[in-house]
Amino acid sequence: MPQIETKIMNEGWASYWHNKLLKELDLPQDLYLEFLKRHNQVISPHEGSINPYHLGFKIFEKLEQAKGISHLFAVREQERDASFIRKFLDRELCHELNLFAYFKKGRDFVVSEVADEEGWQKIRNILAANVGIQAVPNIVVREVGKKDRLLMLEHEWDHRELQLEYAMHTIKYIARLWDARVRLRTLVRNSFQILEADPD
Repeated sequence: MPQIETKIMNEGWASYWHNKLLKELDLPQDLYLEFLKRHNQVISPHEGSINPYHLGFKIFEKLEQAKGISHLFAVREQERDASFIRKFLDRELCHELNLFAYFKKGRDFVVSEVADEEGWQKIRNILAANVGIQAVPNIVVREVGKKDRLLMLEHEWDHRELQLEYAMHTIKYIARLWDARVRLRTLVRNSFQILEADPD
């Protein structure tokens, strides 16, 4: 489980050092250009989502410029993704990375925050609240049937809806493993939904 708490830091750290070390190798131009091409493919931003390599690399790169390379080792030792983002993703970097927050309204996506004077902090906080273990939905066992072994699960609501298609696939796998019927209760668009699967 520790890796889930430091994914952005791990990918950023690897990308940062890969870039730094290969720049110092004095490679022939054709090899260096090949390296740059590959490196840029790895750390390029993803449209509509966060590339952990890109975000981590940019934060470490900025930290080195501001506080020196020795500071990076202390950060690496003491932080996890949520605190790393809260402490070091500043307004300037939010703006440079073109970060924004959005929500789904019906069939549309609506931008709710941009990286301006007030919005960047909300964007940073939303991002920090959705990394690591916080990104994983919390599902709890509510009841196990004594006769039929029916497994009743409940999604603990945290203002984020489950993706029902993926939840249904997961329930089917759990039913197969449990070898009995499984039900999951969750909240979707302000009404409770029950997903159910049999073991076969």
